[in-house]
Amino acid sequence: SLKLYPHQKHVIEQFRRLGRFAAHHEQGCGKTLTAIRCIEVLGDRLGKIPLTLIITPKIVCESFRREIGKFATPSYSLMTRVLSGSAKDRVHALRKSGARIFITNHEAATMPDFWSVVLEQTWDMFVLDEGHRCKDPKASRTKAIIHFSDRVKHKIILTGTPVTQDMRDLWAQFRILGADIIQPNYHVWVRQHFYDANSNKKHMNFPKYQPLPGAEDRIRQTLLLPFSHRVTKA
Repeated sequence: SLKLYPHQKHVIEQFRRLGRFAAHHEQGCGKTLTAIRCIEVLGDRLGKIPLTLIITPKIVCESFRREIGKFATPSYSLMTRVLSGSAKDRVHALRKSGARIFITNHEAATMPDFWSVVLEQTWDMFVLDEGHRCKDPKASRTKAIIHFSDRVKHKIILTGTPVTQDMRDLWAQFRILGADIIQPNYHVWVRQHFYDANSNKKHMNFPKYQPLPGAEDRIRQTLLLPFSHRVTKA
């Protein structure tokens, strides 16, 4: 079997222990292989191929399927299907294909006729690729994915850029991992960790959030260190 790097082994071991984890590994660090091995770890535990939903960018869906064909045991590859096209096409494939691992794009979460059928299934595993695309707590996509993820026990988030603006970006990603590991109300969480540096400036009509003293360290200790692992290529 393919040799795993220490950072991949670490994520797999933490997933084995916790059942959910975030691989904050930059592009080229083997996130896809890590996720595949996590699916197989769960499969070994369940004694069957876990019913798995993988959400990834549209342009990556087919290559993710190919990676499963390349790296996973053959039975997993045979049971993998990409869900694309209209909501009707996706629903038909989900219900009739007999597959166990389904790959679809982020936008699928905002296709009500399809997503309602996704919610009807009893999923074993959820893989969210490019998890930073679900950073906006107000976005319908983020809300739909949180609602779905709350029904799934085992999950992995993959992203090389967990923070694109500031640490507020982390809330939705960790909320997807579980309501028990982060304050489930975004606005409460923000008030606990940040302040508006523009609040007393009359000419400033927009907020400028800065972390409260000790907040960044608290976020690292309670979220990043126990539930994620960061690797850069540098």
